[in-house]
Amino acid sequence: MSLVADKVAERSGSAAESKKAVTILGVPLGYGASMAGVDMGPAALRVAGLTERVAKLGHSVRDLGDMRLERPQKPPETGDFRPHLV
Repeated sequence: MSLVADKVAERSGSAAESKKAVTILGVPLGYGASMAGVDMGPAALRVAGLTERVAKLGHSVRDLGDMRLERPQKPPETGDFRPHLV
């Protein structure tokens, strides 16, 4: 068990008492990021086992997947991100 999971178990008593519902929603947003690939963050967290790790802490986990975002067809002109804001 991880250090965090050990601390949670110590504080909570029984697992049934501490079970909380956790919902995960990915938002693959990279507008204005200084490097490529930032929008892949939610997928990387899932591959790294986010859902399983949260479940090991005693929570019930529901993953809603990623939000679908309209992606611009072309990048904004230098410094002008207004067209990409909702």
